[in-house]
Amino acid sequence: MQTVKDRAIILRRVPFGEADLMLTLYSEKNGKVRAIAKGARRITSKLLGYTELFTLVSCQLNFKTSIPIVSQMSHEQIFDGVAEDPTLYERLHILAELVDKGCQEQEANMPLYRCLQEGIEQLVVSDHRLVLPSLILQVSRLLGFEPQLQLCAHCGTPLAEDQRLVWSEAHGGIVSCSVGAAAGQVLSIDDIKVMRYLAKTPVSQVEKLRINSDMSARVESLLLRHVQYSLDQDFRTTRILKDLQSYAHVD
Repeated sequence: MQTVKDRAIILRRVPFGEADLMLTLYSEKNGKVRAIAKGARRITSKLLGYTELFTLVSCQLNFKTSIPIVSQMSHEQIFDGVAEDPTLYERLHILAELVDKGCQEQEANMPLYRCLQEGIEQLVVSDHRLVLPSLILQVSRLLGFEPQLQLCAHCGTPLAEDQRLVWSEAHGGIVSCSVGAAAGQVLSIDDIKVMRYLAKTPVSQVEKLRINSDMSARVESLLLRHVQYSLDQDFRTTRILKDLQSYAHVD
């Protein structure tokens, strides 16, 4: 493999050298690719305007060098006004960062690519607070670290509603305190029902569930704590840190 045509979603971009950009792409054929867009920061560059975050592009990837080179870019799908909506921009960053940190380079995963593309589209058209938690669950499942919501994550026994149940990142989901793993945030039955609903419902249908903003924020925070622990990496998005402080562990 030397030069291939591919379709990709731009997850991240940072200045590189005097006029280049280092792009993190998630592509159909090659999975995650870090590639250089040469001269993309020059106003005369043919790539100018094609490197916006979260856009879907057609491109040519040249793997002849140690760091791939991306060229001949064109738009497949672009979303207007994303940068002017701070909440949307932040949610898109969380989704992109989850995929970026959860994937090895150049390992194609078509279901994940489709989930990412559909997830970006859904976040753009819907401001429902459960869309992002739903996508976090879908992506974590595709990456192999979905939280345990049905059985005790400590011992695998069925969970009963009359038990004191807690959320434990160390064990990977819901834990029954009766088995001696009591440390964690205590969960309500509604918390558990919402997460189970999200786990089995397509993201396009989660808007049917009407819950208050406090509960949706709590569920989002729990799932974000799970993926950060699973990946052993902190996310850059500042709001996550604020949420984690708001919903700290209860011993």
